[in-house]
Amino acid sequence: MSITQHFIGQAVASGLRNPGVGGAVASTAEYQHVLASGMNRRQWQADLMARRSVAGLRLDSASKTPRQDAAARAAAVEWAQYLAGRWGGPIASHLRGGADYALSYMHQLHGDPGSAYRADATVPMASQGLTYIIPEVYRIQHVELPFWEEKVLRTYRGVDPAANNYVWYETDNVGVARASSSYDVTTIPMVNGPIASDNIGNIIPALVGYETNFMDPRREAMGVRMGKPDFQIEVMKREAAERALAEFFDNLWFGGDSGHGIDGLMNNPIVQTLGLPGGTWASKTALQILDDLKTMVWAIANRTQGGLPDLSKVTIWLPPDQYQLLIEPQTAAGSASIMEYFMDFFRKAGKGLPKIEMEYRFKATNSYAYNGGPNILAQDTALIVYQEGNQERDPTFVLSQPIEVPAPVRTTGVGDVTYFHARGGGLRLPDARRLIYVVGI
Repeated sequence: MSITQHFIGQAVASGLRNPGVGGAVASTAEYQHVLASGMNRRQWQADLMARRSVAGLRLDSASKTPRQDAAARAAAVEWAQYLAGRWGGPIASHLRGGADYALSYMHQLHGDPGSAYRADATVPMASQGLTYIIPEVYRIQHVELPFWEEKVLRTYRGVDPAANNYVWYETDNVGVARASSSYDVTTIPMVNGPIASDNIGNIIPALVGYETNFMDPRREAMGVRMGKPDFQIEVMKREAAERALAEFFDNLWFGGDSGHGIDGLMNNPIVQTLGLPGGTWASKTALQILDDLKTMVWAIANRTQGGLPDLSKVTIWLPPDQYQLLIEPQTAAGSASIMEYFMDFFRKAGKGLPKIEMEYRFKATNSYAYNGGPNILAQDTALIVYQEGNQERDPTFVLSQPIEVPAPVRTTGVGDVTYFHARGGGLRLPDARRLIYVVGI
């Protein structure tokens, strides 16, 4: 098989159409395209020889082989034009890859006298020449940790780091008067004074560590020398350790841990549940959803039930699907949203403006106890929270020991081991009126 036959066979296998036996080669689109490319390349070579710029390239005036250099640059522009058409972007951005590909092809054809020609040898050389290593490392974005980041509730750090348990007390101070027909002191009821009850919460530790060895910085430095990004191995290990502890407590605070006697935010036995009748919001009208929102606000602010009257301290946390219903126009004509009507109603009522927020963990399918674990919620659940900024009364999460390195780095002989430690409990709820679960949404 001749080199021409080999080349044609490779071209046909790659999808090139040829006219076949007896066809007029000059009349085919393939030939016209090749002819036009050759004419362009010769024109670019002539322009470069005349010291004109082609796609930002110029011929070095000190070149001792101007004709060969002009031909090489013209071929590079031709390949860059092809790459730009194939992958997008301006021709100038592909000049380096075009030059590598053109030069590798020329080397195979003309570089070594007497060497065997192999067309497929250009493929690995071209692939390496066209590989551009982006210096920036694109990091995978993890989901937020809303409870660790104090998005929903604040953390309480008043517990001693060495404690295994913490106690908070609830008090009530009530008395009952009675009408009397006389002033007989034996018939006058006495108040009992404050009635106190204690609540005990458990604290558990969480630990994680990472190890580095003497080869890590060597590999990192070698990678940078070879044009690879700086992966910052030790920094990333430290961030991973801190993230692991943060995820631990974020999940603990959300769903608790019955095995350790810790109650979480969404499964606390003393928090009341409000059930909304009439089906879920997906089947309700806008006015019905607005009435449900008002019911949720009054449930936590009703004075007759020992309520909390400042509505500006109330936040309703909704799952994403239900929150989406509130911000969409009520009709296709583009009327105001349910959210706008809600805000306008309470703004005019003059007792404070409740807030409505969205949290994806309140959707049942997102309520995992831990990554890959079972769901805490059986159905989408909203949460009503009353917070006035007083940690002695507001519901809070217990973090007795923030993340720390509890001991010096331990040397193993070939590297170092670093441990991270934190301690915390579950939900601290001094006033159970300040949280309400809402189902049926």
